[in-house]
Amino acid sequence: MLRLCSILFVFVAASAADAQSVTLRHTPVSGELGDIVSAKVLMDTDFSVAGWSYGVCVDPNVVEMVGAQTGSTTATIMFGNPPAVETINFDSDSVTHFVIICSFGCSPLPPGDDYELLDLDYQMVGVHGTSGDICFCETGVPPTPIGVSIVGASTIVPANECTTAEIPPCTDVVPNRSIDTFEILPRAGDPGRFDVVVEWAVETSTPLSDLSTIVMIEVGTAFTISQSHIADPSIFVCCEEPFCGDTCGLWFTGTTTEAGICELSPTQQLCTCRLARTATFFDLEILEGQSVTARLLPMSIGVSETITSDDAITRLAPFFNRELIRTAWIPDPSGPGAVLGYAFYRIIAQPVDAAVDFGFDLMTTVGGSSAGQTEVIIKIPDGVEDCALEDCGSECSISENAAGKCIEIAGDCDNCTQADVVPLGTFLTLGPGTPYEIEMIASPDALPEASGGDDVIAATYVGFKALPNRNVRAAQSSLLPALVPDHVNVELAWRAETGGFTPEDVSVRFLVEVNGVEHAIVDSQVVVGVAGSSCASCSSAPCGTWTVDGSPVVANCAMSDEQGLCVCGIDLVTTLPLVPMLPGDSITVTLLAGVASMAEALTVDNSITFQGTSTFVRGDSNADGNVDLADAISLLVGLFESGPIPCDDSSDVDDDGILGIADPIVLLSFLFQGDDQPVGPYPSCGNDPTADTLGCGSFPPCP
Repeated sequence: MLRLCSILFVFVAASAADAQSVTLRHTPVSGELGDIVSAKVLMDTDFSVAGWSYGVCVDPNVVEMVGAQTGSTTATIMFGNPPAVETINFDSDSVTHFVIICSFGCSPLPPGDDYELLDLDYQMVGVHGTSGDICFCETGVPPTPIGVSIVGASTIVPANECTTAEIPPCTDVVPNRSIDTFEILPRAGDPGRFDVVVEWAVETSTPLSDLSTIVMIEVGTAFTISQSHIADPSIFVCCEEPFCGDTCGLWFTGTTTEAGICELSPTQQLCTCRLARTATFFDLEILEGQSVTARLLPMSIGVSETITSDDAITRLAPFFNRELIRTAWIPDPSGPGAVLGYAFYRIIAQPVDAAVDFGFDLMTTVGGSSAGQTEVIIKIPDGVEDCALEDCGSECSISENAAGKCIEIAGDCDNCTQADVVPLGTFLTLGPGTPYEIEMIASPDALPEASGGDDVIAATYVGFKALPNRNVRAAQSSLLPALVPDHVNVELAWRAETGGFTPEDVSVRFLVEVNGVEHAIVDSQVVVGVAGSSCASCSSAPCGTWTVDGSPVVANCAMSDEQGLCVCGIDLVTTLPLVPMLPGDSITVTLLAGVASMAEALTVDNSITFQGTSTFVRGDSNADGNVDLADAISLLVGLFESGPIPCDDSSDVDDDGILGIADPIVLLSFLFQGDDQPVGPYPSCGNDPTADTLGCGSFPPCP
């Protein structure tokens, strides 16, 4: 530290024989590295002062002078005005100050304490934990402190006191080791073999800390790697805001040196000097379900870490598989002979505890030439739940975009799967006998599969194949009385269809909403279908044996309105649990693809809405309690002039589920030609015996 003493002259309006004194003081200076700190030069005097001159010298290793201004006392010293003569000169390491209050001794400074002579600004430029002296001194050329005597005055050298400038020590950061990232990466094309990458760091605020470290991977047998790290104290600097992000010193790494970086410690939440390292272990054999631990250990008994929350991490290897199941081709309405291609894939994953990217590209080759590339993005941001702890069939959150489901493979319910259909594009020249190939290629950021699988489909195009699909046919509230008042039994008629070569689960879930608010989600029967023969004719010809809840059921061929093909399928009726419903309420039932099954590729008719019905009398269109000519007229007005129709069911005279011109004609034929009476309920109140989408919101004549 630098300490420069001074000679200082103050001109006084008193005789030298008087036993009086004057003292100059400099206020202390303290701040963080880079701060601008203000200080003052003060004077205490027992006699009247006529003027002064002095210098101030600083330690340039700690502070730099960046500003000097007249103090508050000096600024108003002569009857509220500045002194008659004042000179201030400063550079980075010193300042001189010369003042004559009044040339004729007319306004001396009276005795007193804490007079503010000069205001100074310093910038802290040293390193943390250092200090230096600031002293009054003779400085300048020629040296400054020479007094000017006033009449009857003498010049004296006052007492003066040095002060200290200091930069406080760094925040105490405990020497520590921590694992920043830990990845288990499957080796492409080598099932069960992995590369393990550990990104870790050492951190300290103490020079000469020995943080030599062993990185250990434990998979039954320990694998080790070591690096030596010693901080160099000659250039070690403190890491504090706003300098987080700067370099902070050189670390010795055995044979070379590397610069540390001021970074936020994840364990201590402080900005500290850190050196990041990477250790890679290649081609490790890891068995399915076997835990892998990355651990950091001190090599010596020197300074070991005292925070150990992030110096050992255990994870499971990400066993999973991508699987192409089959392709399908359907007509493309864009032009004659155009064909739309689809690929069916499935992802199967074992439990993991970190994010995994399954993304891949589907490469399509037709007739030996590249026909296109399709990107498929699948990620597991939150991991996969352990299916062994859940019911087989429970959801397992396999991807960002769709839920997965725990499924049974080889007798164990321990796999999470998600299946989907990806459109490949339009192939205008694909004709019978054309060879094609669909190949899965992992995207650059994705993990390759660990257990291997069927990633390529190579085949010859033989014709259109239908996609899995479901649609709603009809829905109604059952005629059976509900067990709970103001509730109904809902029967849903729907159809599942597919043209697959292998058994495909086409089960669904039903979303039930009452007046637009979700009421329940209900699983359908478990429906597994396989096309045992092609559907060349759509005359309800049998096309294979499916299973419904495990029981065999013969499927039939029918035209698919969505796909424009004759498709093998099965018609089903599912009875939903009791649904709350009052007259006028609206119930919507929507089909959702089963979470473990192939999602439908085309969904035109996947929901149906119907309203709650009151009991009614068929033919009483105006709901006045009578069936007569007025009802036929009211119905005609409603059909052709947008008049009111209080009850659709009562106006559906022929009970065909459609309101049209046939209904008033049938009613008039009954009234005036003696034809058959309307289909029941007639003439008494009752429910509609036929399933349709019509309802009866209001019919006052009936209870």
